[in-house]
This record gives sequence, structure tokens and C-alpha cells, in this order.
Amino acid sequence: MALKEIRQAIETRLATWAATKSIPVGWENVAEEFDTSHIRFFLFPASTQDPSMGAIHRRYRGLARIQYFSDQVGTGAKAVEEIGEELVALFPRGTQLVNGDFNILLERTPSQSGIQMESNYCYVVVEFPYRCDTIHN
Repeated sequence: MALKEIRQAIETRLATWAATKSIPVGWENVAEEFDTSHIRFFLFPASTQDPSMGAIHRRYRGLARIQYFSDQVGTGAKAVEEIGEELVALFPRGTQLVNGDFNILLERTPSQSGIQMESNYCYVVVEFPYRCDTIHN
């Protein structure tokens, strides 16, 4: 159940930002065909941890990946890197995203890749780890 809440918290923040930029987002397991600049989002959960004895304490960790695909191939790095920098700034270290009883912590500053090419797009990847602890008696 925690994965759903973690995903929703991160996706909500990303979707709100993308809407202000009029950038469509391709979510996981949603068939989308894009012919313009867009974002793709992925969540890679790691193994759930049980860090405490006694209470039911679960620690959910993983990696969120955002790829910004630009259709402005051949125009230089500046515009693509600037969007990457905005995405890094959108998920700063120490951010806490709340969804119901779930508090998702972003423990590290996101990493931004160099520009890569795929088909008719150039793209940049922004990744950041997340953590969510839940404790129940």
C-alpha cells in the first residue's frame, strides 16, 4: 500500500509543475505517444526494510526518475539543461511530501545527467532517492 501513496505524492508535485510549463507527462503503465517535448516518470522501489523490533516499523526506499525529452534537437544544451535544473530544484534535499498518513522524505539532492539522445529527442535524466517510514503498534 505504501508504494501507491509514495507514487501519488511525487506524481502530484511533478504534475503540478509540468502543468505550469504545459509539458505533458507520460506516467508508468499509461500508453502515450508523444510528438513534442514531454516528461516520463518512473519509480524504482527497493527492498522494504524492518529497522525496529517490537512495533511494526517499515521503511520504504527507492529511486524516482524523471526524464525530460526535448524535441529541440540540434539547438544546444542550454534549454534542456535548464529544465533539468528546474526539476532538481522541484525536489530539493529535505523535502517532505505528505500523502495521508505517509510522510515521504527526500534525503539527497537530485542528480542530473548529461544530455543523451533517443530517436528524435534529446533528453536529460533527474533522479532522487526517497524514504518513507511507517510505524504501527
